[in-house]
Amino acid sequence: MEEYDPHLSVDPISSSLKHPDYNVRKITFDNLNKSVETPFKVFPGKELSSDIFDNFTSNIKEKFVENGRYVKGGKSWGGLRYLLTEASGDERNSKLTSFFRINQDLWDNLPLTTLSMVFPKNPHEQTTFTYEKKGAPKITKTIEAFDETCFTFLLSYIYSKSKACVLVPDIKLNNKGTPVLSINKYLEHVDECVSILSQWNKKPIFVPLQIDLPANHVDEILNHYAKKRYSNIWINFLTHQCDDSYIANIRAIRTIMNKKMKSLTPVLYYSHMQKEITPNIQSVKVLASDILTQFNGADFIGINKSRFDDMPIFGDDAQKADYKHALDLGITLDQYKLMRSLHKNRLFDPSSYYYYNLNLYPHDLPTDTDLLRTNESVNRIANGVLLYSEIERTKQLALELAPKNVERAIKKDLKEKQPPKEKPKKTLKDYLDSKQAMMDFPIIRDEITDLKPRQSTFDELGGLGD
Repeated sequence: MEEYDPHLSVDPISSSLKHPDYNVRKITFDNLNKSVETPFKVFPGKELSSDIFDNFTSNIKEKFVENGRYVKGGKSWGGLRYLLTEASGDERNSKLTSFFRINQDLWDNLPLTTLSMVFPKNPHEQTTFTYEKKGAPKITKTIEAFDETCFTFLLSYIYSKSKACVLVPDIKLNNKGTPVLSINKYLEHVDECVSILSQWNKKPIFVPLQIDLPANHVDEILNHYAKKRYSNIWINFLTHQCDDSYIANIRAIRTIMNKKMKSLTPVLYYSHMQKEITPNIQSVKVLASDILTQFNGADFIGINKSRFDDMPIFGDDAQKADYKHALDLGITLDQYKLMRSLHKNRLFDPSSYYYYNLNLYPHDLPTDTDLLRTNESVNRIANGVLLYSEIERTKQLALELAPKNVERAIKKDLKEKQPPKEKPKKTLKDYLDSKQAMMDFPIIRDEITDLKPRQSTFDELGGLGD
């Protein structure tokens, strides 16, 4: 196995920011000689055409796109294994592109792309799926394990489509309270993926860490990552929301990481977050979840995922479910379908940190496109641009509050000869206090803006958590 190389250069930018979980850094992709300032929002690219993407992002210089798959259901599981074992090279590559919902024109024209993938069961073992339908006999389908050859072809495809960085496919360690595989087997999977990927051209490889693991699992995984010097880590939210409980989880994970990786400079990629906190189909506005990750140590903020993404939907069953939900709410089926559409297509409001139903959005909509009647990919990129713009605004405020280290070093003598400037009165806490959702949910706001001294901070890691 080749020695792990992060292939990322990290330079701290912000300083004297009295917020231990927010950091502004310049991160350079060594393989591309291209740099971005973090926190940096990664756009969703699922089923998105090049024309629509260009229309929404024409004023944005650096564009980074992620597509993700949660391999749920026997059909997608069996189809993927067929592509990696029996399909010809042309069929395999063509259908894997469809499997990951990639628009080839979009992907070809972007310098920064990546793919994320999660298995809810252990792909290294034989897997059984059971199908039950009322009035029909039970059907059981067995799919053979994904062997090393399967994973080599899968990783090769993921590598070829991931121009910026490669996220090692994750395996969910617990499924509905039942262990999927042991930590030792999980770490063998990660090491094998890193070993295969490291043999090819030089791209940053990110190893996975799930947000909801027991403390002893986190400790064992981070011990292993520190020993292997795996410093690029993608935090898999597994469709959880970034609320006060999971903010506490992130803080604990980063504190443990700090202790175990003192000689490393971790770079963190957050992905598969739930879009909203406690979404409710009857609500016209819901507190945003994804935007809060920028205040909790994220360098790269990836895509949102719902529990229902990638889930097979069957026409008759879906219609029956809709009818039952409408009946429970005491409304007509048409009213329920409109309510569900409004709920699914809510738009982020940067001024309040709420997601609003489109019919009650408090500002002019950011596009002439009818976001309620287009496909979901258009709504996702509209939200992605709003999130990107808000993260850039927050970053500029942070830099105003904390001058660049380089500038401070160059102008140190001059500053000493001049009368000291009055310290800025505004802080990131003040900025968050200007968002109505943060005032409405003080528990979450206080968790984000906790300025109490920590036993250890990420200053020791060269600026992470500056």
